Amino acid sequence: MIAPLAALLPSAGTHVSTTYADWAAAHDPGAAGAARDLVADVGSELAPSWTNPGRFVDTTAARARRLPPAHLPWFWDTVGHRLIGYGNRPAARAYGAARTAEAKHGLPVDPAYGRASALLFATGGAMPAKEFGAHQRFLAATLEPVAAHAALDAFLMAWAGSSGDLPADLVRRVRASAKAAGYGDGEVARLVAAVLSGTRKKSVPDALLTAAGPFLAARPPQEPVTAGLVEVFPEGSPTAGRGCGC
Repeated sequence: MIAPLAALLPSAGTHVSTTYADWAAAHDPGAAGAARDLVADVGSELAPSWTNPGRFVDTTAARARRLPPAHLPWFWDTVGHRLIGYGNRPAARAYGAARTAEAKHGLPVDPAYGRASALLFATGGAMPAKEFGAHQRFLAATLEPVAAHAALDAFLMAWAGSSGDLPADLVRRVRASAKAAGYGDGEVARLVAAVLSGTRKKSVPDALLTAAGPFLAARPPQEPVTAGLVEVFPEGSPTAGRGCGC
């Protein structure tokens, strides 16, 4: 019996991910040996490339061009896993390459795997901001509205707690998700406040702060969320739209 695809995600640390080799062993046994060797090669090549992981991604792309289309998402996800901690932007490039391969070749995406994979990359600070909208649409297409909003909540909280920069259009997308689930602006304010409170000690796009301000001013959050927001919306900030009434 083939295990659920989400079980292919690394459980012993992303730096030793064998997701691609494990997928090949279960779904394309004839290519399992080559996949195993390729994952080993990628691992051995990455260690000396830690000072320039972006170049490593460029070199790895040449290997990817020789793979069958169905293998590409699994290969690129594994490369992304290995890159988390080396360079989050290169890891985000690998994540984006995996999703591009799925779309370009019309490959099926297992809903549970797609959610778990996005959560893993978001937690690792390796989620490309441009993929936010695509993942939200994926959640809406594979879950009922309330469950999709709950999954978006978990995804955004993982992203907020990482080193990755948040997308500028977060408030608009949270509002659309909340509306689809039957929630009002109170839920938008709650989730936006929780996300921003988790972004301590990293920059936040001005457009995001400006969009969040009115929601938080109208519905001030409670402690301990307020304490985190003080670092995002400092008192006396001279920039218009940053005051939240916290």
